[in-house]
Amino acid sequence: MNPATGLHNGVKMDDYRQIEAVNQSVLKLMERSPMHCRYAVEHPDPASDSQRIGDATHAAILEPGRFAAEFIASPKFDRRTKDGKAAAAEWEAANAGKLPLDPDEFARVEAMGRAVWQCRTAARLLGTPGECEVTACWHDRPTGLACKGRFDRRAVVGGHPTIIEVKTARSAAYGDFARDAAKYGYHIQAAWYVDGHEAATGFPARHVFIVVENEPPHGVAVYVLNDAEMQSGRAKYRRMMDEYAACVKSGVWPGYPDKAQVLVLPHWALEIEG
Repeated sequence: MNPATGLHNGVKMDDYRQIEAVNQSVLKLMERSPMHCRYAVEHPDPASDSQRIGDATHAAILEPGRFAAEFIASPKFDRRTKDGKAAAAEWEAANAGKLPLDPDEFARVEAMGRAVWQCRTAARLLGTPGECEVTACWHDRPTGLACKGRFDRRAVVGGHPTIIEVKTARSAAYGDFARDAAKYGYHIQAAWYVDGHEAATGFPARHVFIVVENEPPHGVAVYVLNDAEMQSGRAKYRRMMDEYAACVKSGVWPGYPDKAQVLVLPHWALEIEG
């Protein structure tokens, strides 16, 4: 499946995975090594419980109606007994087509959704007309490689196309999320999405994070990256794209340096004599 350049609504995640194009999550593995990046392309991870819960969380926040229609809290059944097996089978038949979640996880996801919509800034962004789970496809002009991205939500806010990205975190506090953003390369992802939107549509876009804590009281914060951080993310993904393109051309995907390296420990691990 290789959709045309542009934005596409209604693309299921399984179909999105089948699009033969570079995406930012795989590209970021180039920082580990090209070998690891290539392995991830050839051996995509199957859907996991954490991804299913992530989908439920996004639905509860971005599409509460879909969350109510598609997800349900599953009672606990003692399947070791005949009555328990029968009750489980009856419940599953009555709720066919819905995705069951552990009751505690279901309650947590519901609570995160409520918390986000109780945040006025987040609710204003999410309440602006737009589309969720938007697939963008484009070609990277410097390398010619096909690229893709999947926006949590795209809306026109204050007259500007805006990519709204939902993140869960242990802490949404300013300093804590800044560290998470640096650790997980969220600035790379943001620059990739913004540039991909312009390449796919011809129009620049803004980018905003809505961050919700995954533990009570589920604090919520909204962040935008400044120009320096966006430029840094852009420079990093451009370097990785150039390296990726060179590997595609040569067919060589090297691993770690094949030589002895001098190991320097992080500063926090060192004892300094007074």
